[in-house]
Amino acid sequence: MLNQFQYGKIMLRIFLLGVACCALWGCQKKEIKPLARSIYDRSVFAEMALSAAQDDAQFATFKRNPFFNLLWENFSKEEGEIWLKTVQEKYPAMVERMDAFATSDKVGSPRTFSFEGVGEFSPSTLRFVAIAGQMEASLGGLSEEMHVIQIGAGYGGLCKILHDISPCASYTIVDLPEQLALAQRYLDAFGLNEVIYKTPDELPKNTKYDLVISDMSFSEFNRPDQQRLFDRVFAYAKSGFMLGRVFPKHYGVAPMGWEEVKNRFEKRGKFSFWEIEEPTLEKENYLICFRRGL
Repeated sequence: MLNQFQYGKIMLRIFLLGVACCALWGCQKKEIKPLARSIYDRSVFAEMALSAAQDDAQFATFKRNPFFNLLWENFSKEEGEIWLKTVQEKYPAMVERMDAFATSDKVGSPRTFSFEGVGEFSPSTLRFVAIAGQMEASLGGLSEEMHVIQIGAGYGGLCKILHDISPCASYTIVDLPEQLALAQRYLDAFGLNEVIYKTPDELPKNTKYDLVISDMSFSEFNRPDQQRLFDRVFAYAKSGFMLGRVFPKHYGVAPMGWEEVKNRFEKRGKFSFWEIEEPTLEKENYLICFRRGL
């Protein structure tokens, strides 16, 4: 799994890149701007995601783009070996699907390495496999009857891995429009044309999901959208798997603190299964798994 040091390293690089880009494009001008909805709600992030989604040449190699490499493909072979070892030792059933998982790296031209026993993989794909394995071990496997919602799109990598494991009755991804455009382009390349894409504003009320997933993304949204996600998703989801981190103020968002996230979950009714995993070094990182009681 992605530990707090690795994730902090990535987020620091994102922040420094954002500062540099703001300086380049004149963001140093003193003007009042609306509060960012997430750490990716900046013109530089949005424009590059949209360009990769709309331009064939850029999309063909978007995972090699230095910017996207910094965001999602920044992991080393050594980190990939750690995730592969985790999968082999803790989630051996996943190893049987490695041929299907490997197709994730056929789109976007990521950096790949040769891993003993499984062949060529990008470390980021191995990370998604490890997340899927942990999710299945904690909450049970996916099924064709399940309605799933994922908070945060990335480029669609986790969604693709989960579809390799099992189709679902419905799969919804929630994010900002530009991120959704890139994820849709990526997932369409694998024939996953029935995925539903929604911005936080477009989420319907009172919709019941069997599983809600967030790979850090919930904690990357600002408080108003986090509240909307609680009211429209978490209040009704039967189960959930949330990897999260509370960001310092200099990331440009003001999300809920860890204790507030915990308290809000605890007020959402009875749970037949409730697990909180906190790292030993940084309490800002957390994993919440839950299954709502009947």
